[in-house]
Amino acid sequence: MPEQVERDYSMDDLDMLVRAQVFHNAFVIDKADFVADFPHLDDPFASDFQTAIDAADALPSAQEVDGEIMEATFNLNEQLPIARKALQKLYTYLDIVWPKGQKNSRFGRINYEKVRQSHSGLKELLEQGHRQAEEPTQKAALIAGGYTQASIDELETIMNAIDTLLAVQVDLMGARFEKTRDRILALNHVWSFMQQINKASKVTFVDNSAKLELYLLYPTKYTSLGKVQNLSVVLDGGPPLKAIMNWDFVTGGIDYEVERSAVPLGLPEGAFVPIITVQDNNYTDLIGGGQTYYYRVRAKNLTLTGAYSDVFRLDT
Repeated sequence: MPEQVERDYSMDDLDMLVRAQVFHNAFVIDKADFVADFPHLDDPFASDFQTAIDAADALPSAQEVDGEIMEATFNLNEQLPIARKALQKLYTYLDIVWPKGQKNSRFGRINYEKVRQSHSGLKELLEQGHRQAEEPTQKAALIAGGYTQASIDELETIMNAIDTLLAVQVDLMGARFEKTRDRILALNHVWSFMQQINKASKVTFVDNSAKLELYLLYPTKYTSLGKVQNLSVVLDGGPPLKAIMNWDFVTGGIDYEVERSAVPLGLPEGAFVPIITVQDNNYTDLIGGGQTYYYRVRAKNLTLTGAYSDVFRLDT
């Protein structure tokens, strides 16, 4: 078995991937500054970083893997009362046909209480019961006593269902280690890109506290988020018409919610409607002519929401 690997970071996997995307998007904007000091961060570093993020994000999470195992176990558990009912029916007819209990051992009845909660144990009892019930002499006696061929066949059907579900569960549990290991390796690869950027930022932005904060591996725990500053919107005549938006990153922000109010040309702003949430500091909105568009943006992270930017008006 391959050696177990450990995470190189100490935050939640999803939080790390979200932060990695923030790192990547900010790095693309600051790439020229980084590369001036560290040429090895030039292309294809950024695209390789994004590929690593996408690859890690595409792998099933630990919760997904465990969820698959839980579902397989649930399906198995559903078979338990069905199996017990079928076996109890068989044992009832054993009492009718052989009232002195002389067949209890051959049919596995003496082990029933010990294994009645066990998937594999009940499967074995079903298999044993079916095999004994199909023995010609015993079969004839059971059928004469009122136990039917359909009931004998049912023992095998339930046994096969449990056997199939057990195989699924075993396969999933066996694959869990490999899937977990592959995911951690992929996540650690993403983290290695972040570590390189973090180290470089301490040289490239030694006098820029906001940038140093942005490229921290473990961000400061904030009690509030600042207001988005310097929102600008430029009209691109197209076609199609586009509103090209830019704003400053907010320290501690992860997501940026863009809202828009579209009204007939020249009218005051109306109700703002969220149109998209991005992890970058820019967005291009496809728009129509003969209208006035008002835009505002606010920063968010996993727990906090910042103040809206000043509203920007764009006439088309």
